[in-house]
Amino acid sequence: MIGAGTIGERMIEIVQDYFGLTAEDSFPAPKWYFQQMLWVQNPWHPENSAYNYPLALRMHGPLDRSALERSLQEIVRRHQPLRSVFRIIEGRLIQIVLPPQSLPLPVVDLSNICESTREAEALRFAVADANRPFDLSRDPLLRSRLWRFGPEDHLLLLTTHHIVSDNWSMAILLRELSLVYGAFSAGQPSPLPEDSFQYGDFVRRQQKRFEQKESEYIAFWKEQLAGRDSFHYVAPNHARPQSPTYHGTHERLTLDQNLANALKTLGPKEKVSPFMVLLAAFQCLLCRYSGQNDIGVASCVANRQSSQDERMVGHFSNHVICRTGLADNSTLREVLRLVRQTALTAYSYQDLPFGSVVEKLEPASDSSRNNLFQALLVLTEAPKDKWSFSGLDVTPLPLDVGTTAFDLIVWLKLEEKLEIDLQYNSDLFEPDTIRQILADYGTVLSIMSTNPEAQVGELGIALLQKESCNHQRLEPAPQAYVGPRDSIESELVKVWEAVLDKRPVGIEDDFFELGGTSLLAARLFAKIEEDFKLRIPLVTLVKAPTINKLAKVIHLPGTPDAWHSMVTIQPSGVRPPLFCIHGESGHLLMYRSLARYMGPDQPVYGLQPQGIDGKQAPLTRIEDMAARYIKEIQMIQPEGPYFLAGYCMGGTIAFEIAQQLSGQGQRVDLLALLDTYNWRMMQRTFLHNLYFNVQKLWFSCQHFFLTTSSKKLSSLQARFHEFTNESGLAECNRRAACAYVPKVYSGRVLHVRPARQYARYNRPEMDWDELVTGGLEVFCVPSYPAQLVEEPFVRDLATKLRSCISESTARENSIADAEARACEHQSVSFSPRSTTTAHETLCGLPVS
Repeated sequence: MIGAGTIGERMIEIVQDYFGLTAEDSFPAPKWYFQQMLWVQNPWHPENSAYNYPLALRMHGPLDRSALERSLQEIVRRHQPLRSVFRIIEGRLIQIVLPPQSLPLPVVDLSNICESTREAEALRFAVADANRPFDLSRDPLLRSRLWRFGPEDHLLLLTTHHIVSDNWSMAILLRELSLVYGAFSAGQPSPLPEDSFQYGDFVRRQQKRFEQKESEYIAFWKEQLAGRDSFHYVAPNHARPQSPTYHGTHERLTLDQNLANALKTLGPKEKVSPFMVLLAAFQCLLCRYSGQNDIGVASCVANRQSSQDERMVGHFSNHVICRTGLADNSTLREVLRLVRQTALTAYSYQDLPFGSVVEKLEPASDSSRNNLFQALLVLTEAPKDKWSFSGLDVTPLPLDVGTTAFDLIVWLKLEEKLEIDLQYNSDLFEPDTIRQILADYGTVLSIMSTNPEAQVGELGIALLQKESCNHQRLEPAPQAYVGPRDSIESELVKVWEAVLDKRPVGIEDDFFELGGTSLLAARLFAKIEEDFKLRIPLVTLVKAPTINKLAKVIHLPGTPDAWHSMVTIQPSGVRPPLFCIHGESGHLLMYRSLARYMGPDQPVYGLQPQGIDGKQAPLTRIEDMAARYIKEIQMIQPEGPYFLAGYCMGGTIAFEIAQQLSGQGQRVDLLALLDTYNWRMMQRTFLHNLYFNVQKLWFSCQHFFLTTSSKKLSSLQARFHEFTNESGLAECNRRAACAYVPKVYSGRVLHVRPARQYARYNRPEMDWDELVTGGLEVFCVPSYPAQLVEEPFVRDLATKLRSCISESTARENSIADAEARACEHQSVSFSPRSTTTAHETLCGLPVS
């Protein structure tokens, strides 16, 4: 334990000797998060970025940039955590406070771009900047950037990391910044008094306290959490990935003022706080969902227990778990009293850092996964101290940027109305599930406020009745059956019903929502070609997934538009585009699921081969295909870095595209070869081909037995269609791939392989080791061959590709930020930036 005096001085000496740093102060960092040493060791770990804390401010008026920059430097000087770095010494995480340094305010001028897109571009860049990982061992832990829209229109982004900040801290930062800016812009000194008590003093005070009481705190939490079953109550829609992911999004619900008033009245009547009411209702809901009566939910407490603590920027907030035993015959009034006792007891032990609790309870736990709770419930309050910037109209701008640290976070704001913001892991839950949770939570709150004598066991019936009423109000549903209106739609209905084995099919029904797959789509379009004597590219189904839309394609008269290989699979999103190249069949539908699992912020484009429509001769050389595709890629993205992926033969084309782009001096940051090999080295004797076909049949049978019973027939039909309907285009593409002679590639390659593989491909000469000099990473997906882009394995693939793009763009932004620091006071011209994701800020509101 490091205290004051000679021990503290000795720690500074150790730091200076060990790292060559000039330290103002140093002390062992409180273990607020069990994973925080991992973040220091690996800044690129996706969880590290998930704990970034951005605050965006839209500023209208004559901004004094120099005063703003000086104000930020003054804030950093005043608060030790904002100029701290972290290092690991002898297995302990040490927080090192550096002397005050200059903090540059990079300025990006957007005034010369189109006004209609200016704000959207700025937000896109702000999202990217907010998500750039902090190197906690080196970076200043307050980052700033200013976007200029016009002489009196700006966007300021301030980003910290939760290891040195919390909601309360951001409110302090915002208030102090407004006061200091007002003074500096008027040529006056800072109005803020100096505070002799610093964050290091708080840490040493806590450490001294725990010297006598830590064993008592640990004993309490061990007893409080004994016999738990991980407190996971909401079953995910999707299997949990082997490695944790942090992709998140939000669903929101605002309940009316009458309910908010009823809840405010209920609290004082039952002698509980508003937070206890909201917690009790949520625990009752989880009880009904899970059928369990032992319900544990985490919450976030401010943990500032003195007036000195309340004035400091730093990490003070802590997680506590409120565990309540509920019985079916307990009334909601009795539950409120139980929750009150539970919460008050937990608050008494709130200042033991949660990471220390985890360390003591689960010493062998995987540090990358949270095993103690699934849901975090947080009530936010409006800032008590008002703020305003002299001469400016400043408004906080929420950034909804797509990550979450936990499965479920329930953000609550109770003012005139009750606002519920449910943040969730989008790799685990579907939006419909989250909307149902919100609706059910509102129902429980309504029952609790109007009938506190209702029993917990009765809530299940009430929720079912509410759901039934909701369904009845939806009739007729928006996707109600719509019949065909002409002969073409009638014929298409027959084809869809036959292929999908579903009746009836309406003209507004979505092919994929009816259970359609890429293999069934191939059958569908083969039947359309047979019946209508018209060949349509299979990828048309991406843009025309209903009979109504597809009929319009068939109806279109006249000469078709000029052929384009580029197909938009998922157009929107703030991240850099991913270009996916077709396999030997030429179809792109297989990338539809990949795009969906990579998230709505990831643009995905596909490249289909010439000749797939049957109207042009196919290209016969990989080099020619690559050259053509590059022209179309550069119409979407003129400059690198580029992100490429190709399945099977598509990987061969992607390899050549990367070669040609590198020859142009362009950068390729991702070249993903999905089950792709050096086909030229493949052995193709009669016996090799026979064994290959036997294996192909065997693996298909294995896949059939792993398929759910409801999909076995359609899977079998689709596989049969695949075996018996090979096009001439596929054969042409196969010959081109086998004739291609790859040259040594100096870039980096990601080779994605299935766990099981055909014998003909499991030969060392077919691999890429001798052809890639920039680094070869092999990523194994637990699938059979030809299933990398199918459920459920496509989720693992999407997670990996997204992670690769995020790491690349984060590195690029770090380089750009270093360049901006070198420029310091100079504005930089606008240049497109790729983006990744971070979590939504709540603008520094204190936690109740």
